[in-house]
Amino acid sequence: MELALKALPKPLAMIKSRMAKEAPAQDPLILEMIEVRRKIEGCRNQFDASVDDDLIDSYIYELESLQARYRYLIKLAKKKNLCCEMASQMKLERMEREWDR
Repeated sequence: MELALKALPKPLAMIKSRMAKEAPAQDPLILEMIEVRRKIEGCRNQFDASVDDDLIDSYIYELESLQARYRYLIKLAKKKNLCCEMASQMKLERMEREWDR
């Protein structure tokens, strides 16, 4: 029984491979949203590591700017009916982070 369980791929890998086969080429808007989210995460990491008051202020403003850009991209995605696809991508990434813990 244990051998059979070890032979099975991770559930997330199965979901990803299935989505990759079924999903058409990604929309440039989605790629931009992913890039902005990546920048937000990087900015948050720099903010957390900063001790200088001026740097902290600059990261706060940068985060505000990136979050405003992300909200704008979400509005565009909703107009293009891409919100469900993006939500699925975000859910997979969250699941992947939890799986790695």
